Amino acid sequence: LPARWWSLTLYADDDFLARNGTDAHAATMTDLGAGNWQLTAGPRPRPDDAWLATTNAGNFSITLRLYHPDAIVLDDPGSIDFPVIDRVGCGEDA
Repeated sequence: LPARWWSLTLYADDDFLARNGTDAHAATMTDLGAGNWQLTAGPRPRPDDAWLATTNAGNFSITLRLYHPDAIVLDDPGSIDFPVIDRVGCGEDA
């Protein structure tokens, strides 16, 4: 992502971090690196994926923050390959 640093943070339906005892609330450029990566948001981690815990989150949201973004973010945001979220399941077994 075209920024000095970035983070993805999961917020619970009350707009605060979910109270789930895991501290798996955010993934950052430091955690995931600049290349290809996969992130799971769910009640349990999956092997080889970074993880954002959804336990006790209800209807959660994921926020992408770009810190000190490059000029292209404002000038031509449509040209950026932002992370894509794919729903692969929903419910207790997801």
